[in-house]
Amino acid sequence: TEHVHVYVDGVLAASQGVDTANGPDAFDIPVQVASGTHQLRVDWEDEGQVLTTTSRTVTAGSDLDGDGAIDTTDNCPDHANADQADIDRDGRGDVCDHDMDGDGHANGKERAHGTNERDPSDYPPKRK
Repeated sequence: TEHVHVYVDGVLAASQGVDTANGPDAFDIPVQVASGTHQLRVDWEDEGQVLTTTSRTVTAGSDLDGDGAIDTTDNCPDHANADQADIDRDGRGDVCDHDMDGDGHANGKERAHGTNERDPSDYPPKRK
């Protein structure tokens, strides 16, 4: 019997003996993790010696927009924005921020006036 150990963020989360006497064996090791991004490491061990190791980064929790950022930490949970860009640092991701550069002028207004919606120093002129 060999042993498979699963570590979550460096802490042993589960172990299971796997009978390989008759060749490879299928196994399933359930591990619960909190919402968020975690480092998983799986060690395959025989008689105290690690035979192989594999590591993966996993994200647990719902990700309704499919961008890799879980909804509880996603700065724009209804629109995919894997880079989580937030030019004006207001906590709202640029893809869903009506004023992404925070200059007080809506993105659509800036586009209509030919100014850069990503540059807070470039904005439409004041009306006279």
